[in-house]
Amino acid sequence: MFTMQKIRGNSPKNVTNQSRHVFDVFYTGDIIFVVVEIVQTSRYEGFWTAIMLIVNDLIASQNLVSVLRQYEIVGRKLPTEKEPKQPLYKMVIFAPNEVVAKSRFWYFMSQLKKMKRTTGQILRVTRIHEKRKGVVRNYGIWLRYDSRSTTHNMYREYRDVSLAGAVTTLYREMAARHRCRGRSIQIIRTDVLPVNKCIRPQTKQFLDSKIKFPLPHRRLQGQFKNKFAAKRPATFFG
Repeated sequence: MFTMQKIRGNSPKNVTNQSRHVFDVFYTGDIIFVVVEIVQTSRYEGFWTAIMLIVNDLIASQNLVSVLRQYEIVGRKLPTEKEPKQPLYKMVIFAPNEVVAKSRFWYFMSQLKKMKRTTGQILRVTRIHEKRKGVVRNYGIWLRYDSRSTTHNMYREYRDVSLAGAVTTLYREMAARHRCRGRSIQIIRTDVLPVNKCIRPQTKQFLDSKIKFPLPHRRLQGQFKNKFAAKRPATFFG
């Protein structure tokens, strides 16, 4: 079972009146279903163009691509006459955009300290990028999540090129395996693991220095120099 988010709207303004549509979009997390009802259409010219424009606008406006980003947020309580100097609090948040990151920051701060959005202020929001891109690392993630009955502590391992990508995989796997909502997950700690610290079998199977992957389907550069060939090029080398 999965939950479908329904969004209702009209086709974009740059679509002609002859191709205007009323649509229903159902979003399930990774798949977008578009149900289109044709209105005032005498021909089907530009129909699929309108569909693509609708889906692209929804992805841009509704943020349907749920890839998380890593933010570092610094905030404090508003200074008063009795307490002119307030301590600073720094927190690392994983969220799809800056607005959601600020909202999660205030959610956690209201639980940890007697501070909320109306009595505090955010001083800095910084998006954290990986210093070395394209390097595969082993990430260990300690988390806590609320199930239907109680609260659970968990440890998971992932291999990814960025910490944000590993956390994104974590959220998707928790939703698939444990039916866990994203709002119920609290990440306690993250760390880059050396080889001797990895304990999960799905991680250790890739740690062999002599690991090999078969490449049965290869496209050699010399095969496609000419536009026309008398013989079909072979790409399978068993």
